[in-house]
Amino acid sequence: MLNVLAPDHVQKIFSFLSQEEAFALRLTCQAFNIAATSNEIMMPFLNRLKALDLQISTLPPQETNLNWAYERFIAEFTRLAKEQEEEIISLLKEKEHLIEFEIAKDQRIKLLEIYNQTKSNQITLEVLEKRHQAIESFNIGLISSCINVNSTTLYFSYLPISRFPEALFSDAKYQDYWKEVQTIICQTGLLKSLPFSLGHCSALQTLKCAGNQLKTLPETLGHCLALVELNCNSNQLKALPETLGNCAALEILDCARNQIQSLPESLCKCSALKKLFCYKNRLKTLPTALGDCTLLEALYCDKNQLELLPESLSECQKIHTLDCSKNKLTSLPSLKKCENLAWLHCESNQLTNLTPTIGECQNLNSLYCQDNLLEVLPESLGDIPTLAHILCGHNKLKTLPDTLGNCQLLFSIRCDNNEITALPTPLSNCTSLVEIQFQQNYITAVPSEIIRTVTNNCINKGFPGFIKFNEMLGQQKAKLPSPPALPPQPLKPLPSPTKPHNKNGFIFLMLSSFILTSLLVAFGGGFTYITALLLKIGLEISITKTVLFMLSIAAGLTVSFVISGLYCLGRVTRTTFNHVQHKTCDEQLSALAKQFSTSTGQAFIHHLKSFENLAPQAQRLQFKQFEINACKKVAPLKDIARNSAKDAVFQEAKTKFSWIA
Repeated sequence: MLNVLAPDHVQKIFSFLSQEEAFALRLTCQAFNIAATSNEIMMPFLNRLKALDLQISTLPPQETNLNWAYERFIAEFTRLAKEQEEEIISLLKEKEHLIEFEIAKDQRIKLLEIYNQTKSNQITLEVLEKRHQAIESFNIGLISSCINVNSTTLYFSYLPISRFPEALFSDAKYQDYWKEVQTIICQTGLLKSLPFSLGHCSALQTLKCAGNQLKTLPETLGHCLALVELNCNSNQLKALPETLGNCAALEILDCARNQIQSLPESLCKCSALKKLFCYKNRLKTLPTALGDCTLLEALYCDKNQLELLPESLSECQKIHTLDCSKNKLTSLPSLKKCENLAWLHCESNQLTNLTPTIGECQNLNSLYCQDNLLEVLPESLGDIPTLAHILCGHNKLKTLPDTLGNCQLLFSIRCDNNEITALPTPLSNCTSLVEIQFQQNYITAVPSEIIRTVTNNCINKGFPGFIKFNEMLGQQKAKLPSPPALPPQPLKPLPSPTKPHNKNGFIFLMLSSFILTSLLVAFGGGFTYITALLLKIGLEISITKTVLFMLSIAAGLTVSFVISGLYCLGRVTRTTFNHVQHKTCDEQLSALAKQFSTSTGQAFIHHLKSFENLAPQAQRLQFKQFEINACKKVAPLKDIARNSAKDAVFQEAKTKFSWIA
């Protein structure tokens, strides 16, 4: 009979059973001459595991064998034992939170008792069933404390709830409640599954279960025909139920931050869908008939592995936001009917071109296409009257379309790190343009019309606009027109110069302090001696001459140290203050020299005024080292001023500031 019992496996099976169950199994195998690992023997035990976790399948695999039930039982038993252990530990950690709100106190005590009783014993199927019952009771107590039968909203977020027990739906006192509940919010918890009976909530409109540990959603969710919003963000989902397409009223679906590899094709039947958030998943494709969701307004599918967007997406006429960035896209759909599209994010892909019909998006405001393989931008961009921002850096662009000059609302262009050799002159027609960035390109000259336009727009609109063109690629830095500069802030006036501080003055200070200290010691000692002598005579006190002398010296030293200390402290403070003054003047001269090198037009005149106010004060400071530093900075400023004055633009400066000539 040992060959029937298969000792190598029987001992392992017996370790999962209690003594009574193991004895009964042995007798059954001997009576019917059946191996303990046979499917007929193991199916009852597998069904007991399924009662603990409804997700366990009891269907045989396609390629069946004589021991498939045994193998599945072993695997599922090991998984359940580990998950139960982790679940109980996480629940018991919330002791302070539960005691504070007096929630499920009795159930927690019972769970702790059962855990302590079975902790040191061998984990058997009977132990799993006891722990399961204790965990169920604990979660039922928590959720029951949050149920208000007079309200249509069930809220139990931020509570240590690990399960949504099926027993709550079979409780007679809640049967009518589940038919009327409209909102269930159970976010940021420990939930690992939702009940299959959730489909009984026929009036459910909002289900928010984000921030949990869900691995699947029940197929019965498709029975909630009134569902309008489903938020299962930040879980461990690998797929959504195919029955979700039955929820024709669904408007908002947020399944971002999961592990989903594909969305169900039935989702296209949700004709009321307006917002779809599926970013940060593992999607490789989107439903091909997504365009059937004609009311779609926002699609966020960024940070996935998409290689292609469905062409039917162009049928979504109401879409205003499309974010498909950080994928593996090589092309975009035509978008010819997406007239309401305002924000298009397609950066960080492998795009070689944009759809030429993008000009049909007449309400496009921002185009983000940086970090791709683009060699040219569509000419039709100039047909978009609302276009305000273009970010196309880190591509292979060699030029920008001339038609951009038609975009009167164009505010900024960032085309750095490309291969552009020249900027199109028609950009000077953009009356709203205040920012152009084209670092790391091959541009050697910037049309003066563009600089004048950007400068005037900055002044008129009050924006700190700028043109960045330094750090050219492939060539030496060319001499380009200086960027526009706004009138500088007025420099703070420097404090009045003080008397010089030199080495002889310091020696004089030391000698005078020593002489003063000696005089004070002598005066203090003599005064103390005479006072003590008078006291001795008047009060007839017996005081020796030694004591009188010691008191005199002590008093004299104390007085002299106090006065000398105050005197020296004042001199040191004054010297430090002077140093700060000189440092401030030096910093202002450095800042002014930098402003001179980037000045144009009337801004140069403002800089000259600042220099005229600052230079005389700098010259009055008489510290030797500072004079050297100041002269080094003043000389180049004069040279710059003289050279600039030769230009007709700076003739006004020559007449106002005589020192230039």
